[in-house]
Amino acid sequence: MNTHSTITADAGGAAPDAPYDPEGERTERHLFMLSRLGEIGMELAETVAVQARVERDVIARSGDPGAVTPAVRVDFASAFAKVSRAVRMGIMLEDKLAKALRLRQAGIAERHQADRRARQEAEQARDERAMEDRIDRRQDAIIDAVREVIRAERPERLEQERLMESLDRLWAVDFEDGFFTRPELYVKTGGDEALVSDQIAAHCKALGLKPDWGLWKQTFWAVEEAGDGAAGSPYAHETPLPNGEGTTPHPQDGRMRDYDPSG
Repeated sequence: MNTHSTITADAGGAAPDAPYDPEGERTERHLFMLSRLGEIGMELAETVAVQARVERDVIARSGDPGAVTPAVRVDFASAFAKVSRAVRMGIMLEDKLAKALRLRQAGIAERHQADRRARQEAEQARDERAMEDRIDRRQDAIIDAVREVIRAERPERLEQERLMESLDRLWAVDFEDGFFTRPELYVKTGGDEALVSDQIAAHCKALGLKPDWGLWKQTFWAVEEAGDGAAGSPYAHETPLPNGEGTTPHPQDGRMRDYDPSG
């Protein structure tokens, strides 16, 4: 007799990948033992009932209550009461243990799911931070490159200051309804998905400058564009040096080509 059912994840029990629970395993073993004891108790109760019917039939056929000797006669009522009480007690204990196990497994499953959600949220937060760091790094690279072009092409201090101020205006941070808005030219040039070289070219053109692409061959973004063979990049035909040390002109090019993605 098995009065408890197998507890599964679908029924609110422990998930298949939940941590090992030795106490729960012991309780399941005890439940199995109680189930077996209940089966044995039922067999004994049925045996007592069979023996009682046999004695009743013997007396009925003979018509003599003494047909069954005192040495053989059994107090079947007392024996049945003891066996049936033991079976009932086993059922009650089995039910109590099964309920405790169900609650225990549900608690473990809930904690396990909470831990898994926490790990997933932490991983997502790390990914988001990594993406934000990458975007910040790209934007810093764009601004730094354009400033480098300004200093190289406009050695006059006043002209440098004017162009630097113009660059700051292009990269002004705008807030709209509390949300950060990407700079207009940055967005028009493709935003976070655009090549860094495209962004540099667009901002230089807006300021009346012409970038010297040989200045940045060893930067992380130039190496990436060369490694990806990014279409339209001035580094698309360059071969990355080992360990990201920079780039070397492709044998077919021999030199950096004049590049202006905006035409």
